Amino acid sequence: MRTYKLYLIRHGLTQANLDGRYIGTTDLDLCEEGAVSLLSLQKEYEYPGVGRVYSSPLKRCLETARLLYPEITPIAVEELREYHFGEFENKTAEELLDNASYREWLENAQDVVPEGAEEMGQFRERVVQGFDRVIRDMMRARVTEAAVITHAGVISWFLSKCGLPKRPDHGWQVDAGKGYTVLV
Repeated sequence: MRTYKLYLIRHGLTQANLDGRYIGTTDLDLCEEGAVSLLSLQKEYEYPGVGRVYSSPLKRCLETARLLYPEITPIAVEELREYHFGEFENKTAEELLDNASYREWLENAQDVVPEGAEEMGQFRERVVQGFDRVIRDMMRARVTEAAVITHAGVISWFLSKCGLPKRPDHGWQVDAGKGYTVLV
């Protein structure tokens, strides 16, 4: 029996993160502060050595992967992109406070789907497929340790489903450039 280690790392900051915007599938670069912060974290902490790096296909994740693991070309995994917020995409909570559907969504995000957004069940199934794809690729390549550079929503949902101790997804917070280790 073989154990596989996945290091789930949240991407660095974008200007929209600093502005408090919902930026699920909005494809943004890291901001200067985000890149500098990642390089500082890299000096302060030792990111684990890995045989492969998997990433969401969005720019902020690919740039994070290249900064943290410059010697490894990241493998983009489409299923690991962030949740699509539909009509809330690229807006702040302050901008949405007068929106009735936003307030309803905040109260029951599991059942309320913003206009143009991804259904939560589809998001969750997609994330499971993405991690399945990563693990299967690791098995084929006989790689036992890999970094997965992705988004806070992807990480928190995956850990709420598979992590220990059992917590709801909002119980798995993750700061930019930091993350969790998962053993499979």
